[in-house]
Amino acid sequence: MYSLPLDSRYWDPSYLTQSTLSNFAQYDCYGSPTYNIHAVINPTRPESDLITIGYAMDKHITEGDNFENSYIKVSKRSEEGVKDGKIEVTGSMWDAMQTITDRADSFQYSPLETLTDLIKRSDKQVTLQDDTRRLKGKADIIDRQNKLIIDIKCVWSMLNFMRDISFKGFINPYNRYVRQLAFYRAINGDMDYEGELIVIAHDGQCIVIRITKDVLDFAWSMIEKDIDRLKEALSNPTSFAVTLKMPSDVSAIRAANTHDSADDWFEIL
Repeated sequence: MYSLPLDSRYWDPSYLTQSTLSNFAQYDCYGSPTYNIHAVINPTRPESDLITIGYAMDKHITEGDNFENSYIKVSKRSEEGVKDGKIEVTGSMWDAMQTITDRADSFQYSPLETLTDLIKRSDKQVTLQDDTRRLKGKADIIDRQNKLIIDIKCVWSMLNFMRDISFKGFINPYNRYVRQLAFYRAINGDMDYEGELIVIAHDGQCIVIRITKDVLDFAWSMIEKDIDRLKEALSNPTSFAVTLKMPSDVSAIRAANTHDSADDWFEIL
Protein backbone atom coordinates (compact mmCIF):
# COMPACT_ATOMS: atom_id res chain seq x y z
CA MET A 1 0.00 0.00 0.00
CA TYR A 2 1.16 3.54 -0.73
CA SER A 3 1.72 6.00 2.08
CA LEU A 4 1.60 9.36 0.40
CA PRO A 5 0.78 12.93 1.45
CA LEU A 6 -2.64 14.20 0.45
CA ASP A 7 -2.12 15.86 -2.94
CA SER A 8 -5.69 16.97 -3.61
CA ARG A 9 -8.84 17.81 -1.74
CA TYR A 10 -10.51 14.73 -3.24
CA TRP A 11 -8.24 11.81 -2.49
CA ASP A 12 -7.40 9.36 0.27
CA PRO A 13 -3.59 9.57 0.73
CA SER A 14 -3.33 5.77 0.65
CA TYR A 15 -4.04 5.94 -3.10
CA LEU A 16 -1.71 7.10 -5.83
CA THR A 17 -2.99 9.81 -8.15
CA GLN A 18 -1.58 11.05 -11.43
CA SER A 19 -0.72 14.41 -9.88
CA THR A 20 1.47 12.72 -7.25
CA LEU A 21 3.13 10.56 -9.89
CA SER A 22 3.78 13.59 -12.12
CA ASN A 23 5.39 15.35 -9.16
CA PHE A 24 7.75 12.39 -8.83
CA ALA A 25 8.51 11.74 -12.52
CA GLN A 26 8.70 14.61 -14.99
CA TYR A 27 9.74 14.09 -18.60
CA ASP A 28 11.28 16.44 -21.12
CA CYS A 29 10.26 16.34 -24.78
CA TYR A 30 12.95 13.73 -25.53
CA GLY A 31 11.56 11.26 -22.99
CA SER A 32 14.25 11.86 -20.39
CA PRO A 33 12.75 11.75 -16.86
CA THR A 34 13.78 13.51 -13.69
CA TYR A 35 12.74 11.75 -10.48
CA ASN A 36 12.17 13.83 -7.37
CA ILE A 37 10.96 11.97 -4.28
CA HIS A 38 11.04 15.18 -2.23
CA ALA A 39 8.24 16.63 -4.34
CA VAL A 40 6.16 13.66 -3.16
CA ILE A 41 7.19 13.67 0.50
CA ASN A 42 6.89 17.46 0.79
CA PRO A 43 4.16 18.39 -1.68
CA THR A 44 3.04 21.91 -2.38
CA ARG A 45 -0.37 22.78 -3.73
CA PRO A 46 0.19 24.91 -6.81
CA GLU A 47 -1.86 28.05 -7.10
CA SER A 48 -2.02 30.01 -10.32
CA ASP A 49 -4.47 31.96 -12.41
CA LEU A 50 -4.53 29.11 -14.95
CA ILE A 51 -5.41 26.51 -12.30
CA THR A 52 -8.17 28.76 -10.95
CA ILE A 53 -9.60 29.22 -14.44
CA GLY A 54 -9.30 25.52 -15.25
CA TYR A 55 -11.15 24.46 -12.11
CA ALA A 56 -13.93 26.98 -12.74
CA MET A 57 -14.26 25.88 -16.37
CA ASP A 58 -14.46 22.20 -15.42
CA LYS A 59 -17.38 22.96 -13.13
CA HIS A 60 -19.08 25.21 -15.68
CA ILE A 61 -18.64 23.03 -18.77
CA THR A 62 -19.16 19.52 -17.37
CA GLU A 63 -21.45 20.17 -14.40
CA GLY A 64 -23.39 23.23 -15.56
CA ASP A 65 -22.27 25.29 -12.56
CA ASN A 66 -22.09 28.83 -13.97
CA PHE A 67 -18.78 30.36 -12.93
CA GLU A 68 -20.52 33.67 -12.15
CA ASN A 69 -22.12 31.96 -9.15
CA SER A 70 -18.75 31.37 -7.48
CA TYR A 71 -16.41 34.06 -8.83
CA ILE A 72 -16.41 37.85 -8.81
CA LYS A 73 -14.42 40.30 -10.95
CA VAL A 74 -12.33 42.82 -9.02
CA SER A 75 -9.79 45.44 -10.05
CA LYS A 76 -7.34 44.13 -7.44
CA ARG A 77 -7.56 40.95 -5.40
CA SER A 78 -7.54 41.27 -1.63
CA GLU A 79 -5.27 39.30 0.66
CA GLU A 80 -8.17 37.00 1.55
CA GLY A 81 -9.12 36.55 -2.10
CA VAL A 82 -12.84 36.43 -1.29
CA LYS A 83 -15.57 39.06 -1.65
CA ASP A 84 -19.27 38.60 -0.90
CA GLY A 85 -18.68 34.86 -0.53
CA LYS A 86 -17.16 34.58 -4.01
CA ILE A 87 -13.59 33.99 -5.18
CA GLU A 88 -11.95 37.14 -6.53
CA VAL A 89 -10.52 37.10 -10.05
CA THR A 90 -8.90 39.83 -12.10
CA GLY A 91 -10.50 41.40 -15.13
CA SER A 92 -8.26 39.43 -17.52
CA MET A 93 -9.17 36.17 -15.77
CA TRP A 94 -12.87 37.02 -15.94
CA ASP A 95 -12.61 37.83 -19.64
CA ALA A 96 -10.81 34.52 -20.28
CA MET A 97 -13.50 32.61 -18.39
CA GLN A 98 -16.21 34.34 -20.39
CA THR A 99 -14.48 33.62 -23.70
CA ILE A 100 -13.89 29.95 -22.85
CA THR A 101 -17.44 29.31 -21.64
CA ASP A 102 -18.96 31.09 -24.64
CA ARG A 103 -16.82 29.00 -26.97
CA ALA A 104 -17.57 25.76 -25.11
CA ASP A 105 -21.32 26.43 -25.13
CA SER A 106 -21.28 26.88 -28.92
CA PHE A 107 -18.55 24.36 -29.78
CA GLN A 108 -19.40 21.89 -32.56
CA TYR A 109 -17.66 18.76 -31.28
CA SER A 110 -18.43 16.71 -34.39
CA PRO A 111 -20.61 17.10 -37.50
CA LEU A 112 -23.44 15.41 -35.59
CA GLU A 113 -23.25 16.90 -32.11
CA THR A 114 -22.11 19.84 -30.04
CA LEU A 115 -19.89 19.63 -26.99
CA THR A 116 -23.03 20.17 -24.92
CA ASP A 117 -24.64 17.14 -26.61
CA LEU A 118 -21.57 15.03 -25.88
CA ILE A 119 -21.57 15.99 -22.21
CA LYS A 120 -25.30 15.29 -21.83
CA ARG A 121 -25.01 11.70 -23.11
CA SER A 122 -21.69 10.90 -21.39
CA ASP A 123 -20.51 10.29 -17.85
CA LYS A 124 -18.79 13.37 -16.44
CA GLN A 125 -16.51 14.13 -13.51
CA VAL A 126 -16.11 10.40 -13.01
CA THR A 127 -14.16 9.23 -9.97
CA LEU A 128 -12.06 6.22 -10.98
CA GLN A 129 -10.60 3.88 -8.38
CA ASP A 130 -8.48 0.74 -8.57
CA ASP A 131 -8.40 -0.86 -5.12
CA THR A 132 -5.97 -3.59 -6.19
CA ARG A 133 -3.26 -1.24 -7.45
CA ARG A 134 -4.34 1.61 -5.13
CA LEU A 135 -4.80 4.10 -7.96
CA LYS A 136 -7.32 6.90 -8.13
CA GLY A 137 -8.30 9.63 -10.58
CA LYS A 138 -11.10 11.81 -11.83
CA ALA A 139 -11.95 11.99 -15.53
CA ASP A 140 -13.77 14.97 -17.01
CA ILE A 141 -15.80 12.93 -19.51
CA ILE A 142 -16.14 9.23 -20.33
CA ASP A 143 -17.92 8.51 -23.61
CA ARG A 144 -19.00 4.89 -23.13
CA GLN A 145 -20.64 4.79 -26.55
CA ASN A 146 -17.42 5.47 -28.44
CA LYS A 147 -14.99 4.17 -25.80
CA LEU A 148 -13.26 7.48 -25.18
CA ILE A 149 -11.79 9.04 -22.06
CA ILE A 150 -11.89 12.79 -22.60
CA ASP A 151 -10.15 15.57 -20.75
CA ILE A 152 -10.88 19.28 -21.21
CA LYS A 153 -7.87 21.58 -21.08
CA CYS A 154 -7.98 25.37 -20.83
CA VAL A 155 -4.69 26.92 -21.94
CA TRP A 156 -3.19 30.38 -22.37
CA SER A 157 -1.61 29.68 -25.75
CA MET A 158 -2.72 27.08 -28.28
CA LEU A 159 0.64 27.33 -30.05
CA ASN A 160 2.59 26.54 -26.88
CA PHE A 161 0.24 23.67 -26.09
CA MET A 162 0.75 22.14 -29.53
CA ARG A 163 4.52 22.44 -29.16
CA ASP A 164 4.33 20.72 -25.78
CA ILE A 165 2.24 17.72 -26.82
CA SER A 166 3.97 16.91 -30.11
CA PHE A 167 7.52 16.00 -31.07
CA LYS A 168 8.81 15.94 -34.64
CA GLY A 169 5.28 15.60 -36.00
CA PHE A 170 4.12 12.89 -33.61
CA ILE A 171 2.08 12.78 -30.42
CA ASN A 172 4.59 12.60 -27.57
CA PRO A 173 3.69 9.74 -25.18
CA TYR A 174 5.84 11.36 -22.49
CA ASN A 175 3.64 14.45 -22.40
CA ARG A 176 1.93 14.87 -19.02
CA TYR A 177 -1.56 15.13 -20.53
CA VAL A 178 -1.09 11.96 -22.57
CA ARG A 179 0.17 10.18 -19.45
CA GLN A 180 -2.84 11.46 -17.53
CA LEU A 181 -5.22 9.88 -20.05
CA ALA A 182 -3.24 6.62 -19.97
CA PHE A 183 -3.45 6.61 -16.17
CA TYR A 184 -7.23 7.14 -16.24
CA ARG A 185 -7.73 4.48 -18.90
CA ALA A 186 -5.87 1.90 -16.80
CA ILE A 187 -8.01 2.64 -13.74
CA ASN A 188 -11.14 2.56 -15.89
CA GLY A 189 -10.20 -1.04 -16.63
CA ASP A 190 -10.84 -1.27 -20.38
CA MET A 191 -7.58 -0.89 -22.32
CA ASP A 192 -9.49 -0.73 -25.62
CA TYR A 193 -10.48 2.85 -24.82
CA GLU A 194 -8.76 5.70 -26.60
CA GLY A 195 -8.29 9.24 -25.34
CA GLU A 196 -9.21 12.73 -26.43
CA LEU A 197 -8.13 16.18 -25.38
CA ILE A 198 -10.57 19.03 -25.97
CA VAL A 199 -8.39 22.10 -25.75
CA ILE A 200 -9.80 25.63 -25.48
CA ALA A 201 -7.44 28.59 -25.43
CA HIS A 202 -8.18 31.87 -23.68
CA ASP A 203 -8.61 33.59 -27.04
CA GLY A 204 -11.35 31.11 -28.04
CA GLN A 205 -9.32 28.78 -30.28
CA CYS A 206 -10.41 25.14 -30.00
CA ILE A 207 -8.90 21.85 -31.01
CA VAL A 208 -9.76 18.17 -30.51
CA ILE A 209 -6.78 15.80 -30.29
CA ARG A 210 -7.30 12.06 -30.48
CA ILE A 211 -4.79 10.00 -28.48
CA THR A 212 -4.82 6.55 -30.02
CA LYS A 213 -4.53 3.22 -28.25
CA ASP A 214 -0.93 2.58 -29.31
CA VAL A 215 0.24 5.86 -27.81
CA LEU A 216 -1.68 5.24 -24.57
CA ASP A 217 -0.28 1.68 -24.40
CA PHE A 218 3.26 3.02 -24.57
CA ALA A 219 2.56 5.79 -22.06
CA TRP A 220 1.08 3.27 -19.61
CA SER A 221 4.10 0.97 -19.95
CA MET A 222 6.29 3.88 -18.84
CA ILE A 223 3.89 4.78 -16.03
CA GLU A 224 4.10 1.24 -14.65
CA LYS A 225 7.88 1.56 -14.50
CA ASP A 226 7.58 4.94 -12.78
CA ILE A 227 5.20 3.46 -10.19
CA ASP A 228 7.79 0.77 -9.43
CA ARG A 229 10.46 3.46 -9.07
CA LEU A 230 8.20 5.44 -6.77
CA LYS A 231 7.66 2.38 -4.56
CA GLU A 232 11.43 1.93 -4.43
CA ALA A 233 11.95 5.59 -3.58
CA LEU A 234 9.35 5.52 -0.81
CA SER A 235 10.96 2.46 0.74
CA ASN A 236 14.38 4.12 0.71
CA PRO A 237 14.08 7.90 0.19
CA THR A 238 17.78 8.56 0.86
CA SER A 239 18.72 6.72 -2.33
CA PHE A 240 16.68 9.29 -4.23
CA ALA A 241 18.02 12.30 -2.34
CA VAL A 242 19.37 13.69 -5.61
CA THR A 243 17.10 13.84 -8.63
CA LEU A 244 17.94 11.13 -11.12
CA LYS A 245 18.22 11.73 -14.85
CA MET A 246 17.82 8.75 -17.15
CA PRO A 247 19.06 8.55 -20.75
CA SER A 248 16.45 9.47 -23.32
CA ASP A 249 15.27 7.29 -26.16
CA VAL A 250 13.98 9.54 -28.91
CA SER A 251 13.18 6.57 -31.15
CA ALA A 252 10.58 5.42 -28.63
CA ILE A 253 8.36 8.36 -29.52
CA ARG A 254 8.22 7.25 -33.14
CA ALA A 255 7.76 3.61 -32.12
CA ALA A 256 4.79 4.50 -29.93
CA ASN A 257 2.99 6.04 -32.90
CA THR A 258 1.97 3.53 -35.55
CA HIS A 259 0.49 6.21 -37.80
CA ASP A 260 2.44 8.05 -40.44
CA SER A 261 2.01 11.54 -39.05
CA ALA A 262 0.30 13.65 -36.44
CA ASP A 263 -2.36 14.62 -38.97
CA ASP A 264 -4.29 11.49 -37.96
CA TRP A 265 -4.87 12.95 -34.49
CA PHE A 266 -5.43 16.64 -35.06
CA GLU A 267 -8.74 18.11 -35.96
CA ILE A 268 -8.79 21.89 -35.81
CA LEU A 269 -12.32 23.19 -35.49
